Amino acid sequence: MPQDPLSGPPLDDAEPKLPFADRWLMPFVREPLLWPVGIVIIAHAVAFLAPVLLLALRDRRYSAIAALSLVLVLSGDAVRRELALRGRPGIVCGLLAATWGGAAAAAVAAHRAGIF
Repeated sequence: MPQDPLSGPPLDDAEPKLPFADRWLMPFVREPLLWPVGIVIIAHAVAFLAPVLLLALRDRRYSAIAALSLVLVLSGDAVRRELALRGRPGIVCGLLAATWGGAAAAAVAAHRAGIF
């Protein structure tokens, strides 16, 4: 059966089944021109998590506790999948550690400075 030349290659052969980290995260780590974009993405995650941490842990708001629980479960699942796939911590664990560490530091700084 002839294939339409404008439709391109079949979708089954176009892209191999790569893990999430190799498909979406590794380009931001391998390519130096994308490092600023990766830093901004992490900074946005930190800007979201820091107030959620404060609202959940200091103010005991149920919505913030639910959001924090969801993000913790998703982070734990990502770490579990990477450890099962590679057998050792990799880029996902490193990025999550940087994000959670930055969020905790920003939450402590905002609390001590009285900003939030």
